[in-house]
Amino acid sequence: MLDGAPERGAGLLPHLGRGALAIAVPQAVGMALSFALGLTLARWLGAADFGAYSYLLSWVGVLSLAGAFGTDALVARAVPAHAARGEWDVLRGTVRWATEVALLAAAAVAAMAVAAVALAGPGTGAGVRPWIVVAPLVVAMALARVQQATLRGLHWPSASQLPDTVVQPLVVLLVVAALRWGTGAAGTATVALAVQAVAAAVALGVGAWLAHRALRGAVPPAAWAAPARRDGRASLAPAARLFALGALGALVARIDVLLLGALAGEAAVGPYAAALRGAAFVPIALNVATVAMAPTLSRLHATGEHARMRLLVRRMTQLALAGGVPVAVALAVWGRDFLLLFGPGFDRARPALAILCIGQVANVAAGPVATVLVATGNEREAVIGIGAAVGAMTGAGLLLIPRYGATGAAAAAALGLIVWNGLLRWFVRRRLAPAAHAVAA
Repeated sequence: MLDGAPERGAGLLPHLGRGALAIAVPQAVGMALSFALGLTLARWLGAADFGAYSYLLSWVGVLSLAGAFGTDALVARAVPAHAARGEWDVLRGTVRWATEVALLAAAAVAAMAVAAVALAGPGTGAGVRPWIVVAPLVVAMALARVQQATLRGLHWPSASQLPDTVVQPLVVLLVVAALRWGTGAAGTATVALAVQAVAAAVALGVGAWLAHRALRGAVPPAAWAAPARRDGRASLAPAARLFALGALGALVARIDVLLLGALAGEAAVGPYAAALRGAAFVPIALNVATVAMAPTLSRLHATGEHARMRLLVRRMTQLALAGGVPVAVALAVWGRDFLLLFGPGFDRARPALAILCIGQVANVAAGPVATVLVATGNEREAVIGIGAAVGAMTGAGLLLIPRYGATGAAAAAALGLIVWNGLLRWFVRRRLAPAAHAVAA
């Protein structure tokens, strides 16, 4: 568990280092597990089924973010602010309310998705059977987002990463290994998704236990006597804006895969998904620093300590660039060798990998602009910027994917990242002039 915000500006560097280290350890373990899992699944399923699996899992990511209805981002912003003010009853009420809303909304979203596929007919994609497996996975992941936000808000950054980045991939890897080498069972996309659903349920249980421990440790014993409360009118409006931000963010992260699967077929997604796994290594430092320091940004803004906030953002951006650029260069040089680890035929996504790395470098260079806007209550501007990025990616994807396939999808994804981060940097300069210099540094 991390301490609160540092007392002096000079203490920001050690604070950032401790926070990043606390996130980096489970992230490193999780990345290793995820990479091993990706290789195992790709070789077990083959390129076609791995593509179908990746395509459906992308839909899970979109639907679970929609199902969370912005409550995870609201909790991540509200919990540290309530804790700083000692509003323990409101803090508990906010977490409880967010969990209830996420459960109901995610269940409704999952049910509508299954109904839509069923009504579309048997000729649509892989049919309705995989979507029946997808539905509980959507609910579990939506609830997990609220749990992770609660843990981050209470300054348990390492614990917030464990269920999603360590427990879930570890369970999937163990079950898949048992199926592949223990029983000799053939792999299909539906079976792989079913294993993911089981692992998500296990991770959800671990997350619930950790969140309960974090709340018990943060809230003073005397404060538990008071009933939890919340102001529903004050919570719903920002949650709706954060829902739009989260849903659009999910589209930015996955619309390239969704368009590629729809326009070029699910089998084309397999090599591209391997390229995405490679490009995901580029922003690791940015993701680690952002997850570690997001609660501190909210706290510093709530207490009016803007100079320290600017310094923190500057250091986060510098750390992200130092970690991301060498990874992008390495993937550009040895991209073919990396992709061949997934199996024969995956190396045809090498151009896509290089383009995706360029987009991720632009993303890293912009710094944590989206987090700065959300932490300071300017999520409306973040929604506008990310909406423009979705529009740019969709338009470019529709034009490029039919002709260039995975390479066109990568170009659309890179364009979206550049548009998104460019607009968000401009909004930061406009709305938060002092903080803009930190992001631009």
